[in-house]
Amino acid sequence: MNLKLKRPIVFFDLETTGVDTATDRIVEISMIKIGVDGSKQIKTRRINPEMHIPEAATAVHGITDEDVASEPTFRQIARSLAQFIEGCDFGGFNSNRFDLPLLEWLEKYAFPTEARYAEPEFARAVYSQLAKEMIRGGTTRMCVFGTLHRPATLILMEELEKAGIVAYVGK
Repeated sequence: MNLKLKRPIVFFDLETTGVDTATDRIVEISMIKIGVDGSKQIKTRRINPEMHIPEAATAVHGITDEDVASEPTFRQIARSLAQFIEGCDFGGFNSNRFDLPLLEWLEKYAFPTEARYAEPEFARAVYSQLAKEMIRGGTTRMCVFGTLHRPATLILMEELEKAGIVAYVGK
C-alpha cells in the first residue's frame, strides 16, 4: 500500500454492548495506524465495559462478560488511547454512524473532564458538591469510581467521609 499522507491515519473498529452511542460501551477496540512514512502499528484491546454485555451484542461479536471481566476499563486506557490517535485522521467501516460519534463524544467531554481532575481544586469542588447532593438525596452509603488521578480520588474519599457517607471507592 502506497498512501501519500500528510498526517497519520488510524483505521479502527469498535465492538460494543449495543448500538446506542449515549448508553452503550466499548468492549473491544482494534486499530491500525499508518504513519506518513508508511509504518504500521496495530493494536487490539478488550475493555471491561463495567456493565452486562447483552446476549444480542455477544451474538454479533462473540465477546462475553467473562471474556472482559479481568480487562481494564475504558477509563484506565483512555489516556494511552488518546495519545495513540492524537493528530491522526480516521477511517473505518460504519465509523461515521457509530464509532466516530462515540469517540468524538469521548474526546469532547470525557477526556477533557478526566484531565481536569489532575487539578486538586477542581476535584475538591466537584466531589464536595457530589457529597452534598448525595446527602440531600438521602444517600449515606455508596459505591463509586474515582478518577485516574490518585490525589483526586483521595480528595473524593475525604469529601465523602466529611459528609458522613460510607463509601467503597474504586478507580
